[in-house]
Amino acid sequence: MPGAEGARLWQAALVYLRASVPADAYGRVVRYAVALDLRRGHDVAVIGVPAEYMRAELSGALAPALTWALGQVCGRALRVPLALLTGRREIAA
Repeated sequence: MPGAEGARLWQAALVYLRASVPADAYGRVVRYAVALDLRRGHDVAVIGVPAEYMRAELSGALAPALTWALGQVCGRALRVPLALLTGRREIAA
């Protein structure tokens, strides 16, 4: 889980995403995503989602918006690996 700065960055990224992706995609996928590792000055932001279809959408059609939003709040281009979360707050392989 990110610290306070990571949480603020993620909330700011969600504002960008809310304005840039279709409302149904935001409600169906984006709102369930969580930042697992997000720090200013790093080149990677790890985002977790609870279902495989969400990971597929975020790595496919929604990937440009996700990477753009994170780049805006972090001030640099980032790689954004997506993790699948299990019901026990663990990351699946």
